[in-house]
Amino acid sequence: MSLYAQHGYGKGSKIDKGLNEGDINGVILSPKAETPEKIFEYSQQLSSNHPNATILFDPQFFVCNFQGDINSGKLPLYPYFQSDLSRSKLSNPQNIHNYTQKVFDFQSTLRLKSIISPTIAIDSFDGRESQIAVSLAYESISVSNNPEKTLISLCINENAFNNKPAMEEFLNVISLLDAEGFYIIIERESNTSKPTEISPNKLTNIMYFLYILSEVNLYNVILGYSDLLSIPLSVVGNITFSSGWYSNLKSFSEANYRPSTGGRRPRKRYSSDLLMGSLLLIPEIITLTRNGLQQTFRVDSPYNAALSSESSWTDEISCLHNWHILSRILTEIDSQSSISNKISLLKNKIISAMESYSIIERSIPMLDSKSNGSHLSLWKIALEQIESELGI
Repeated sequence: MSLYAQHGYGKGSKIDKGLNEGDINGVILSPKAETPEKIFEYSQQLSSNHPNATILFDPQFFVCNFQGDINSGKLPLYPYFQSDLSRSKLSNPQNIHNYTQKVFDFQSTLRLKSIISPTIAIDSFDGRESQIAVSLAYESISVSNNPEKTLISLCINENAFNNKPAMEEFLNVISLLDAEGFYIIIERESNTSKPTEISPNKLTNIMYFLYILSEVNLYNVILGYSDLLSIPLSVVGNITFSSGWYSNLKSFSEANYRPSTGGRRPRKRYSSDLLMGSLLLIPEIITLTRNGLQQTFRVDSPYNAALSSESSWTDEISCLHNWHILSRILTEIDSQSSISNKISLLKNKIISAMESYSIIERSIPMLDSKSNGSHLSLWKIALEQIESELGI
């Protein structure tokens, strides 16, 4: 099990430091964040400085199909980019071939371990968009010079996982693809205020989806923009996860590509594997520390010294700390010898986290909505459901 950096704006030295520390061992590059020239230079630099790191490039072709006012960043500078791609254009086999070929041609200029195919966002497993996504997948295998180094990209809205029969039919189709594996993005609802919170039914079906691809069919599976939601998903297979430093690099939504409506800078947070969540530095961490309750949230981290003041807890430190604790818990889960043992370990951790939250909430009755432990009971239900689903 691995953790990759989800690259984006403001990378600074975060990725180099994360790779040097061993908390991440790969990078998924973003065309929205850098010009083609900069991406080329950066891929060369990463390959030279970190020869053992996995370098991938997400073409983000799905943005071409987004309608309306889109903030596509540097994407229009890429040779494969098309704006406002209609369903009719995407239904034409020659167009499918041309779009796919351009995506592969560009990636061939970079130093990458594998090539990620183009795809479009799908809202349901039995809709027209899902058929187009499958066509792009099959065309990618046809275009590829090396299918064993080709990752099929899928961008799936979380609501699609409410329809399990359609999901299973879709799995039957894509499980026939002769490819290295899949790069999967789960599109969250735009109004999701807490990325770790997801309905047990959706989470269970996403677990099953990943299990079939990674454990049953033995594909290499990478889940983008997963951050702390990686924790429950990690129990069902040998999956690679990814996370960045800003909220739009930790959770994926079409809203990430809509023009910003402004607003204040996000408040600083501290990730805790004891809680499998995060707390605000001000006032939550300060209040708990003043009340002598550090044991409820404080974890062993080389970055804890920076907690001495809000100014020292920089975006870089916060990102490196988050990678550190996420890598540690994923490694611990991965060390278990079976899916049953992984689930058992995580359920015990959830119970411990709930106990810590009960102590915290006696000190701070009204935690921020992103800080509370509401996600834990949902995770626990999903774990019990996937146990039943898999006959464990």
